[in-house]
Parts: sequence; structure tokens; C-alpha cells
Amino acid sequence: MSIFHFFRKNSHNANNFCCDKVDYYWDIAIETFCKIHNKEMSNFDPENLNEDEENIIWEYAGNHIAFFLIWAFQNQIGDEEMFEEEELQLLRREEISGTEFVMEYCDGKFYSDLIKATYRSFLEDYYMRKYMQDYSAFVENELEGIVFGIRFSWEIYHKFAPVLDRAYSEYVHI
Repeated sequence: MSIFHFFRKNSHNANNFCCDKVDYYWDIAIETFCKIHNKEMSNFDPENLNEDEENIIWEYAGNHIAFFLIWAFQNQIGDEEMFEEEELQLLRREEISGTEFVMEYCDGKFYSDLIKATYRSFLEDYYMRKYMQDYSAFVENELEGIVFGIRFSWEIYHKFAPVLDRAYSEYVHI
């Protein structure tokens, strides 16, 4: 199954966006971790991961969600009423990584309620249909990386944000 079919199957129902969860990508992130770190998948036991390795895998699995949510909050599309002001300030000041934000304050889940109601049509149109294509192209072409094999960094996020800016601009000008 391609990454795009996997993403669509796990992120929404047939009519509209429901949620996306870091858990959905755990298995593919483990496979990527093994590939990057030269570990044989057939002999790999996730129960033997140390805390650092487990955190890396969660980052691999949740980075795409983190990028979108950060962009949404930086562009006043995210529903700030869902969070404490201090939580959002940590994100705005870049004192917490995007994946830490997703894991700690969103419980690894991205529900449509995290986006203001007036912007959910963009979420449903873009995030469900085109986002993973744009994210994958960026990771593979700009970073020469593996889609579920990059760790969060603010530097990479800032390189990716213009992709989301363009997508939103195109969406509002349709």
C-alpha cells in the first residue's frame, strides 16, 4: 500500500476529516527506523527499544502532523481555545518541538476541532487530499530523506512552511 493510500485510509472517513493520529504511523516509522539505523526488521523487537529510540520513532511518525499544526497556529487557523496560553507560547517561541507539542498537548492526535470551524474546509480539502503528497515531495526532494524518517527541527519546519503558505493561497484563490 502506498503512503498516500495508507494516509487516506487512516486519517478520515468517506465524507470529511475526522482525525489523524501519530499511532497510525508507528509501524511504518519502525520500519524506517530499522532501515536508517541498519537494523534487521525480522529480528527487531520493539519491546527492546530504549527511551531515546522510542522517542525517535514517535518523531518519525508524527512530524507531518506537527508541521501542519504549527503552521495552523502560526497563521491563526488553529483553534487556540483548545490550549492554555502557556502551551501556545512554548510553540510560538519555539521552546518546544512540534512533535513534543503534538505528543504532550494533543495526545498524539490531530482532530478537526484543533482548526477553527471557518478553516475546516481547507483542512478537509488540502490535508486529506494533497498534504501528504506535498510533505513527501519536500522530504524526498528538498531533504533527500525518507518520509517517515525525519526528526523535527525548527529549521526544517521553516523551510517547509512556504509549501503550506502556497497551498493555502491557492485554496483561497480558487
